[in-house]
Amino acid sequence: MTALPATRPRPWLALGGLLALLLPACWPYLAGELPRTNDTEALVFRAFALLQSLRAGDWLPRWAPQLVHGYGYPVFHYFPNLTFYLLAGVHLVSGSSLLAAYRWVMCAAIAAAALGAWQLGRTLWGSETAGLLAAAAYIYSPYILYTAHVRGGLPEVLALAALPWALERWIAAASGSRRALLAGGALYAAMILSHGGTALQASVPLALGAVWLGRSAGLWRAARSVAQCALLGLALAAFQWLPALLEIEYAQVQQGYGATNIRYDLNFIGITDLFTYPRLPLNGDLLNPPVLRPLGLIALGAALATLLWRRRNPAAWGLAALAGLCVYLALAQSRWVWDALPLLQRTLWPWRLLGPAALLLALLAAGVEASSAGVSRWLAPVLLLAIAASALPFLFPPRAPLSAPASSAQLANSELPPLLIGTTTTAEYLPRWVTALPDSSAQRVALQDSADPDRLERAALPPDASVVHASNGWLRDEYELQAVAPFELVFRQFYFPGWRAELDGQPLPVRVTAPHGLMAVNVPAGNHRLVLQFGGTTVRSAAEALSAAAWLLWLFQVAAGLLVGPVHAPAAVAPPAATGLRRSAAAAALFAVCYVVLINVDTPLRRPGLAAGGQPAGMQHVLQADFSGELLLHGYALRGLQLDLYWQAQHKLGVNYNFNVRLLDAAGMLWNSPEIVRPADWRFIPGTDFWPPAKYVVDSQILQPLAGLPPGEYQLQVVAFHSDTLAELGTVVLGKFVQSAPASAQATTASGLATFADARLELRALQFSRNAAAPGEPVRVDLLWRAAALLPEPLVVRLALIGPGAQRAAEWRMPVGVLYPVQQWQPDNLVRDANAITLPAALPAGEYLWEVALESAGAPDAKSYRAAQSFRVTALERRFEAPGMQTQLYAQLDGRVLLAGFSTPSGVQPARQPLEVRLIWQCVAPLAQHYRVFVHLLNAQGQIVAQSDAEPAGWTRPTTGWLPGEFIVDEHQLQLPAALPAGSYALQAGLYDAASGQRLSGSSNPAGIVMLQPVQLGAP
Repeated sequence: MTALPATRPRPWLALGGLLALLLPACWPYLAGELPRTNDTEALVFRAFALLQSLRAGDWLPRWAPQLVHGYGYPVFHYFPNLTFYLLAGVHLVSGSSLLAAYRWVMCAAIAAAALGAWQLGRTLWGSETAGLLAAAAYIYSPYILYTAHVRGGLPEVLALAALPWALERWIAAASGSRRALLAGGALYAAMILSHGGTALQASVPLALGAVWLGRSAGLWRAARSVAQCALLGLALAAFQWLPALLEIEYAQVQQGYGATNIRYDLNFIGITDLFTYPRLPLNGDLLNPPVLRPLGLIALGAALATLLWRRRNPAAWGLAALAGLCVYLALAQSRWVWDALPLLQRTLWPWRLLGPAALLLALLAAGVEASSAGVSRWLAPVLLLAIAASALPFLFPPRAPLSAPASSAQLANSELPPLLIGTTTTAEYLPRWVTALPDSSAQRVALQDSADPDRLERAALPPDASVVHASNGWLRDEYELQAVAPFELVFRQFYFPGWRAELDGQPLPVRVTAPHGLMAVNVPAGNHRLVLQFGGTTVRSAAEALSAAAWLLWLFQVAAGLLVGPVHAPAAVAPPAATGLRRSAAAAALFAVCYVVLINVDTPLRRPGLAAGGQPAGMQHVLQADFSGELLLHGYALRGLQLDLYWQAQHKLGVNYNFNVRLLDAAGMLWNSPEIVRPADWRFIPGTDFWPPAKYVVDSQILQPLAGLPPGEYQLQVVAFHSDTLAELGTVVLGKFVQSAPASAQATTASGLATFADARLELRALQFSRNAAAPGEPVRVDLLWRAAALLPEPLVVRLALIGPGAQRAAEWRMPVGVLYPVQQWQPDNLVRDANAITLPAALPAGEYLWEVALESAGAPDAKSYRAAQSFRVTALERRFEAPGMQTQLYAQLDGRVLLAGFSTPSGVQPARQPLEVRLIWQCVAPLAQHYRVFVHLLNAQGQIVAQSDAEPAGWTRPTTGWLPGEFIVDEHQLQLPAALPAGSYALQAGLYDAASGQRLSGSSNPAGIVMLQPVQLGAP
């Protein structure tokens, strides 16, 4: 460490500067609604679950019995719990709500991070001003602010707050300090108990930095002391991390994360991401501003200046090397390192290493003040202002009203299986025996009245059995049983190791049910007492014993003033100098004042996004498309393949809508993958039922055109639909998408399936939209071609279904290059053909193989290709005798179809109940087109008041699959409006072409409408 000439220390001035720095950094949590983050609400609800366990006397919980609607969840076994103990403690001591506790703990964590960086910076560089610069550079680093204000990652912020303190103590321990080892071990344990992933990622730079910066007593002694700090911290926290690691296979961690693409290999950042800041002006009305994780650019510049001015300083180069290592491990270029380290892979997010990198860069940047003596007396305050000002884009997060649970009922109501269970969104801690979630509605109702309801499945009890719930504990239940025959008890509680049963004081095997993973026990006849309780395992008991021994030793050493290991006296260090501290503290105060002004005044830096004409900024194309009065699509922007949709709720929505983007050709064929791929800076959008009408969101996705998209113009559509029923809310055409040139085969790694046309054409892929279909149903066929040479003549594909005995059961012919003629193909072009075919109505059921062959100038190619995967034609239940019907009509439609008759409920139709209509169709001649059925209910004015539009028999019997003479039963439900007045209504039906809207008409009904009968509707 460096000792500079000291002026008179002024601790009050340094403290004032720190307080001024903390005000803007903490302001989002000090006033107004809380920032709308990804994790805040889930963490508060988890803290409430822990609070319930503490109140029940479970001081070290591993199982949360109230979660997953009372089926239980081992979230406390796997996720470190220090955060939730702090939240519960502040709540209990202060009497404030858990949300208020969250505010104070977050502010305290940011303050601890600032104080730690200040202490480490002033000690490292021997300057109070350097300490203030280090504090500013650390807490105003984009990553710290992103974690606090965007993610709401309080556990990680706590770990990062402990990091500078741990590094300072480890350096002191490595230097031979008598008191540092115990503190260093406890601080490392605090990091582990706050956020295990951050602690693991920070361990290497923490250890290497401590050894390098504290090597005054020798590298070997420094390494030994640092190892002692690490081992002590691991032992102190072993009760948490050791069972979580060794029992990780008991939970569905890999499946849960993998299903939502939370994998290390998908979460590296790019080099450009390190330098990308939010676009200005900041938008106060945008609910989901982009997620950015750059480095602090001013701090980075100051760090480089330190290296320039202190190029012979080993400490500076050590900090630079460690910061570079952290940044490198966050980049995709380091994947080879991650691939080789399975333990590192469990931390999931490589970009988390930007947290330790921020501290190391802050320390290195602070060295510029101590290095610049004689350069300028204003360098430090100007640099401090620049660091803080560069963080302004991260200090205005969007806010949202949040609520904290006050009862078990509210905790239960917050869970939405399978999307949100156990205060997690990926169900990663679900016991591995649960392969399907049970219906938890009954238990959810039970939790409305009791925090710990009886979980026995009483509906399955035999009638002669008596089961009395004698004792109801938090994790222990007793039952008095009486039965004349053996029987089984099933409990609505997930099994997890630690649960055990005793019958009359003797162990009783627990059976795990499938697929729900519930606990069941077999009980013999007679009178018995059954105890079901949750306890420890061998691994947990051993880990708890290790931690208990470590804590006892730690307390003894603290009390005795002794250290484990050799004692070395630290070198004397001069008090930190206070040169320039007054100006730096004044700069911090000036920034705080400017920030308060910016909060209340619109400026070019920050302004409302909906102020000018109510339209968001950043759109390329204005639409103002109204989706049934529910949603407003202001417009969109298309930058390359990134599509940004600007949505706003028109009122407080009570339902959740989802969106699909379609890339269509002129025939309506889909040319993009339905998979939604988000850009790297996309921020999670809450469900539309949580959208405040005064805000708007940007729904961003990367269009995924199918490989080999032919050149040409395509239509870009967006569809809004109900998330639960999939019913369409509306469709809007955005505009044109132009593919200017075909793709190159070098862009894919697929190998060829077959070659045709004298090896001038290669079939790269053959894909079908389905592997099984019924006669008359459509199948999409995609052929991906690679041109190996010029193709001057037109080519035709002959696609066949090959049945038993190698017989061709059906055949289709289609041109190669439907949208892009083969004569325009150049060598190495990759072009896709997409065709919709319909299976013949008379095609027999069975297993088939697809065969592809080519024709050129009418001459077939000698080669053909057969797909390896079979295709199944499913059998249809056909009727050739007229089924029963209330009214016979035999109304003719186009000479090919008869509406043979219909049935409706007799008498008065009850209001607010669906109107059931049963149509009977008869096929007279084959139909080559897909027709849809319409059923309309009309009032006296001829207006449609209720309707049903669908392909026959609920989309299961397309008209292209009808055989002459066949009868088709087609049932419809018409949902009647609640306010529909009583009276007589007309009922009509018919068929129409979905593509053109043209109705199928007959001689007796030229308008294509068949009148059925009047319907008498009762009063609502």
